[in-house]
Amino acid sequence: MAHYLFDFSGRFYYLFIVYLLRISFRILFGFRVKGLENWERGGVFLMASNHKSYLDPFLIGAAAPTEICYLAKKEVFGWPVLGYLARKYNAVPTRRRGIDLEVFRTAKSILDGKKPLLIFIEGTRSRDSE
Repeated sequence: MAHYLFDFSGRFYYLFIVYLLRISFRILFGFRVKGLENWERGGVFLMASNHKSYLDPFLIGAAAPTEICYLAKKEVFGWPVLGYLARKYNAVPTRRRGIDLEVFRTAKSILDGKKPLLIFIEGTRSRDSE
C-alpha cells in the first residue's frame, strides 16, 4: 500500500487550490483583494453574485478569507477537469430546471454547519454583461 506525503482531500486540498489561484490571478490579471476588513469572520451568510465568467467561482473563492461553498449546475460535475475541481472546491450540484428540494436541504445544512454559501442569482452566466 502506498503512503503519500500529502492527502489532497478536504480542507487541505481546498486551501491548496485557493493558494494557487491567488498566485495565478495576481500574475495573470493583477488580482488584488480590498475590503477584507468588512468580512465577518466566523459569520454564516449567503452570498449572491452576478455570473459573467467561468472564472467567477474561482475568483470569489480566491478572494474570500475563509472556505466557502458554492451551488453549481449539475452538468459541471460531468466535465472531466472542471467536475473534479468543483468537487474539491466545495461545489454542490443543483438542477437548473424545476424545483430541486434536495439543494435547499443541502444549502440549509451548509449554513447550519457555519459555512458561507455562494449562489449566482442569475442561475447562469450573463450573456450581455448586464
